[in-house]
Amino acid sequence: MTLVLGALTCVTALAEPPPPDVPPSSRNMAARRATSRLPLTVCDPGHGRESMLCGTLEVLENRELGRGRRLSLWVVVVPSLAEVPRPDPVFFIAGGPGGSATEAASWFATELPLRLERDIVLVDLRGTGGSNPLPCDLVGDRSALQNHLREMYPPDLVRECRERLEERADLTQYHTPAAIADLDEVRAWLGYERINLLALSYGGRAAYAYARAYPERVRALALVGPADLEARLPQYHAPLAERALLALCADCAADTVCSTVFPGLEASLRRLVADLRAAPATFLHRHPDLEEPAMVTITAESFVEALRAALYGEWTRREVPWIIHSAAAGDFDPFLEMALPARLEPTGTFAEGAYLSYTGAEDAPFIDPAEADALAQGTLLGTYRVDQQQRAAALWPRGQLPEGWFDPVVVAAPTLIVQGELDPVTGVPHVADRFSRVREVIVPGGGHVFDGLAHIECIDDMLVRFLDTADPEALDTGCVASMRHQGFKLGPEYHE
Repeated sequence: MTLVLGALTCVTALAEPPPPDVPPSSRNMAARRATSRLPLTVCDPGHGRESMLCGTLEVLENRELGRGRRLSLWVVVVPSLAEVPRPDPVFFIAGGPGGSATEAASWFATELPLRLERDIVLVDLRGTGGSNPLPCDLVGDRSALQNHLREMYPPDLVRECRERLEERADLTQYHTPAAIADLDEVRAWLGYERINLLALSYGGRAAYAYARAYPERVRALALVGPADLEARLPQYHAPLAERALLALCADCAADTVCSTVFPGLEASLRRLVADLRAAPATFLHRHPDLEEPAMVTITAESFVEALRAALYGEWTRREVPWIIHSAAAGDFDPFLEMALPARLEPTGTFAEGAYLSYTGAEDAPFIDPAEADALAQGTLLGTYRVDQQQRAAALWPRGQLPEGWFDPVVVAAPTLIVQGELDPVTGVPHVADRFSRVREVIVPGGGHVFDGLAHIECIDDMLVRFLDTADPEALDTGCVASMRHQGFKLGPEYHE
């Protein structure tokens, strides 16, 4: 497993044992040694792999009031293996907004190149993970398969979640400006003068905002698939998904095997979506968690949105031609196996309430419906995601942004941006304009993450070398040219 994939998906359980050259006793000793310099205690974040350092820092929920409710920020530090670590640690900011940074602690502990000389600091931003999390149940009865294919933000469930969360949180105080102020309080509490920021997806927005607000505190930024401050999520989902889907169809057409097994893929996709818009499909599906098969209805919106999500990484992208071809022939089983959760009981800790709060303050209110309609014109996804997001935002308390939040301030800290060529969610091209000393690396054919591409270790190596030197100009990025797709899934009846 690689750094990018492990951190982005918050992997916490590993199949691989610790490398033999650094025994667990030495790793645990690093944690005990670090207690002399950090106000944290030795802990096991729940996976029994090795000791780390954990603690909570209380901050005001509403700093402007200067009083009132306080919330505890959950902090985990993977201590450096060096006896005298470098003074500038790596702070990791997770994606979402709504993902938990600390869930990746056990994985980061095994990423030796990153922690050989620096601490790795994981902070759950307010509203996520262990920092007063704001989860929402937007599914309802999970044993009803149809509930997993319903619209993204059912108004009744959004209202129910808001009412429940408002009993313990002022939802207007959960947004990036408050989160980066929290982050700087954590930095000061831990005694670090300057930090490096490693950020993924939405985390790139938070990292930029932090570097803009506290420029003297930032040594370097490494951003993977960053969301721009003005991305106005999900305004660009439709055109970015269209670009990625058309590229997928073109890749299949250029592949002798794929084009033979799945001929005319784009035409099949467009006919299928048109048919689903005219009349949603009903299909009997057997889920492994249910004793009896269940009938489900598949709409054009649920079908295209699930395909868009499948384009995030190579392992799911390579299945899309098979899914389209099967569905066009009336077999929706491959689609449902991808779109439905493998287990129906609740899993994961993504905080949907935090997502609604952050994007409800920073994105949805600033989407111009006319512009969104123009961007979505002729696309398979259309304005579905924008419509869903804006309707949910109208039902959610709106936080206020500081004056000048969208001003085009240029950050001077050395910056590396790694972006997938076909990212279906954050692939807006002008992110690099916000940095004066920046190197932007485009991964050919890459999505939002790079799992499944050949030679993915190239990304890990670049990130580690950049965070070591903080020199984007001198960074050798040649290995990116070797990263390629590794073929398509043809279905169980073929030998791959």
